[in-house]
Amino acid sequence: MTSNPVVRAAAVQIAPDLNSCAGTLKKVLDTMDEAASEGVDLIV
Repeated sequence: MTSNPVVRAAAVQIAPDLNSCAGTLKKVLDTMDEAASEGVDLIV
């Protein structure tokens, strides 16, 4: 029998910064970094 690797997934909802595309991008990237530091493999 083969072992199946564990994949940690996270669902996120982020409010956009309507006045700043760069601000929204920063929120997304910060959230991705936080999730990765907690061992998340897949973010949806």
